[in-house]
Formats: sequence, structure tokens, C-alpha cells
Amino acid sequence: MKHTPGPWNRIIADGYTVRHPQIYSDTGPVANATWLGDGRLDELNANARLIAAAPDLLKQRDELLIVLKQAHRFLRKNGYDMTDIDAIIAKVEDKS
Repeated sequence: MKHTPGPWNRIIADGYTVRHPQIYSDTGPVANATWLGDGRLDELNANARLIAAAPDLLKQRDELLIVLKQAHRFLRKNGYDMTDIDAIIAKVEDKS
């Protein structure tokens, strides 16, 4: 299954007229950002901005992955611990 095509936009919550930030595309709603407990409105809106940026980030993923793998080879060859980068590459490639 594919995600809803981007770009995605957001409506920021003000706590009064808009209680939860909303993420939407040209084809309709994508998600509502909500919290459990006493979430802070600024944190909730920041989460909505990150979610709304997901299609743009995904579009750049392949190019970034190439750069990350090149850096990975260079750093590993020079003795750096690459455990964190290995985990990131696995997550991006959906192998985690």
C-alpha cells in the first residue's frame, strides 16, 4: 500500500477553534495529530509539521541514502563505530 500522495499541508491548532493539528493533501484529510495526557500545544504543532513534511522527506530519501551509504563506507574504513548508521539505513530501507 502506498501513502497518500504529497504535498501535505497542515492546519495548526490554537487550542480553541482548532483543538488538534490536521494534516491534509489535495485529495483530502491525511491525519490528525493528537496527544494522550497533557501534551503541549507547541509540541503537538511541531509533530504536525514533521508529519506534513513526510512526503517531501520520502522524495529525497534515495539521494540521502546514497550519501549516507558513501559516508558509512568511508567512516567504517577509518575505524568509526557505525552501529547507529547501520540502524538508520535499516529503518529507511524498512528492514528494522
